[in-house]
Amino acid sequence: MFRRLVLLVTVALVVLSAAFASQPTPSKYFLQLWVEPSGRVWWHIGPARPDSLPIPVSPVTDSTAFSEIGPDEYRLYHRLLDRVRLYPKTVIPVIVHPRTHYGYVNNILGVIDQVEAAINDSISLQIGVPIDSLRPDQLFNIRYGLQSWRPRDDKILNAACEAHGLSRSGGPELPEVQTFLYQYKHGAFESRVPDMINLTPPKATPPKSADRE
Repeated sequence: MFRRLVLLVTVALVVLSAAFASQPTPSKYFLQLWVEPSGRVWWHIGPARPDSLPIPVSPVTDSTAFSEIGPDEYRLYHRLLDRVRLYPKTVIPVIVHPRTHYGYVNNILGVIDQVEAAINDSISLQIGVPIDSLRPDQLFNIRYGLQSWRPRDDKILNAACEAHGLSRSGGPELPEVQTFLYQYKHGAFESRVPDMINLTPPKATPPKSADRE
């Protein structure tokens, strides 16, 4: 009798755990970024629909070196920083067109890294501990990842461009080796971000206001 009770409780816990694990991310925590071949970035909170389409935000800088984060990226940086501070559980899929220059993707990931660093800097100032001395459970991590471009993404951006009176931006013709798809397939981003979204929960909560940007 006791063994049967233990078995029933175990099964119930497994079912409950699976149910909670399969819960979708609430829309307010779901921030999608699309990166076009030209470097133009689109932003949308929650699932895109015909009555709720992405908006264009600052493009990444068209730099041959792709080593500097310029004014356009900093506008995206401040927008992301405000959003993540407001909703620390935000999940950010970065959806990149395969013909996009890989340097644009590096810059977008650099912006996300800087947002994360700014939040951890604020945490270190708030608790009075140098940032290098923060424990893993005191560090904040942004949940983000790269996602493959799908036919539906073309449909979404076609509709968004029409709604905003814009034309789709094809970007320059690139040698294959400079494209995001080529670099991704050859492991250029393996050490930066997983193919799937990082769903590990944030280990710390960002302060409500920034002490330092």
